Amino acid sequence: MVYEHNVMAHKVEYQLLRQLRNGNAQNWAPSRLTEKTGLWQGIFDWPQPDFAFQDNTKESSLACEFKPPNRNKREYLTGLGQCHAYLNDFEFALLVVPKKANDGYPIAEYLQNIFEETTRPMGLLAYDGNIDSLSTLRRITEPACPRRIIPKGIGRKMFWAYWREWSQYEVFNVLDVMYKNECKFSDAYDHYWRNTLLNGNALTWEKTRRRIPTEGSFASRKCNARLSMRHIKVIDSRTEITENGYNLLHIGKIYNPESDVFKKHLGKLILQDGKHLDLIFWVEENQRVIPSDKKNNAREFRKKLDKTLQENGIIKEVPESGGKETFIRDEFKLWNKLGLLDKEANNRYFYKGEGLRFNWKRILEMAT
Repeated sequence: MVYEHNVMAHKVEYQLLRQLRNGNAQNWAPSRLTEKTGLWQGIFDWPQPDFAFQDNTKESSLACEFKPPNRNKREYLTGLGQCHAYLNDFEFALLVVPKKANDGYPIAEYLQNIFEETTRPMGLLAYDGNIDSLSTLRRITEPACPRRIIPKGIGRKMFWAYWREWSQYEVFNVLDVMYKNECKFSDAYDHYWRNTLLNGNALTWEKTRRRIPTEGSFASRKCNARLSMRHIKVIDSRTEITENGYNLLHIGKIYNPESDVFKKHLGKLILQDGKHLDLIFWVEENQRVIPSDKKNNAREFRKKLDKTLQENGIIKEVPESGGKETFIRDEFKLWNKLGLLDKEANNRYFYKGEGLRFNWKRILEMAT
């Protein structure tokens, strides 16, 4: 059911973003969301919208909550409350619901009456079976005094979880230390650095010993690890272990971290809480429009994919002074480690002239 929700939410996200960038969203969107609108680049702890947009030219933002069909009335009323909560951080909010609840009740019409009685900058869209055809029940109202707000995410300027040089064994190691010593991430990572990494006992995804790093890389490695664990919500804003973290640790203790059970659960957190599933949807769609002569090698493909995603408002432009060629860098490697990519006979996951082939069976197993 979760995967179904994510697929449908992405289709709505794609449709609304295309309307905004084509200038065809006047029937539901405020004027402060222009053709320069793109996806909001950030990750929230809670409450987290299904997707969000930002317009840097107007400093405006919109959080969207999508509700799938065949749910009870309470589920759709919850969406109303979520939109009110999103307005604490975003300038506008939008709720997308089916016209009827699972008992046949006209829930969209009921919500429309509630929306008409509020002056808050919220809108309501409805669909009837086909989510490709959305009807506007209430256009987003625009306040006289704009808030001019684009919220910041948790240590990140993109909408998906950051992941660099961090294996399933290391995630388990740090969570285990946090649990046993009743400590926060910082102390647990320091313990991992001294007693595991510098001793040559840290393991990569393939269970080979990780090369001992220099002392000078301590701060950057610790920051990378903290961001990865925060973005998949195994630690919280206080860097304490969360319910996600306890569940992952429990699975690791039962099956051990090298088991496929543990890897699948970690992958589920990366795909869902870390929003990598949404990124995969965008990559799959956008790689199709890239000419085959721009897919001669993985490096060239990444550069062209980044450019295409930028042009379509999916990601931001790489800063010229940032020292990076692309924003999407190690994501392909991570997906490969999780088994989300099909491989060629030479064990490479990049297909010349094509790009990536996703293992949708594996993705579905993890994301549900």
